[in-house]
Amino acid sequence: MGGLFDPVVQTGKGPGSADAGRRFEGVGQGFSGPSGTFSVNSAPPDTNGAVGPNQFVQIVNTDFAIFDKSGTPVYGPVPTNTLFSGFGGGCQANNDGDATAEYDRLANRWIISQFSVTNPGTYHYLQCVAVSTGPDRRAATTATRSTTARRRSPTIPSSACGRTRTTRRSTSS
Repeated sequence: MGGLFDPVVQTGKGPGSADAGRRFEGVGQGFSGPSGTFSVNSAPPDTNGAVGPNQFVQIVNTDFAIFDKSGTPVYGPVPTNTLFSGFGGGCQANNDGDATAEYDRLANRWIISQFSVTNPGTYHYLQCVAVSTGPDRRAATTATRSTTARRRSPTIPSSACGRTRTTRRSTSS
């Protein structure tokens, strides 16, 4: 480029760079954890994860697993809708994937959300939200849902520590 200098080009690792000793295999085809073996059932993989004080929660499509900070699986892989067991309705019955996990550092709790398409013929969609009662993701969970009566489904929910909830809408009709 003829002697041009870009002052913002990074030339080395930053102070928060990942340590090679903290890498581990996450949820993927053939991954085995305490609750069984994961099989890829859709594409793209739509992976999501969050780090808490003692655990890492990873979601891939319709399943999730919990790892300790050394990378040892401590729970899962299990279907994400198991978080809504006993809750009833579409959140318990449907496991439509693309869930998101967040760790709320201020409230010391986990938030996992996924959408549910209860009946596409009625254009009735649910946003299912599970909130842990503490910093251990395996702790008791409370659940809630919101209903969206729209022609377009909400996809890829996101939150800011569980206080603000936004979704992008599918452009297909």
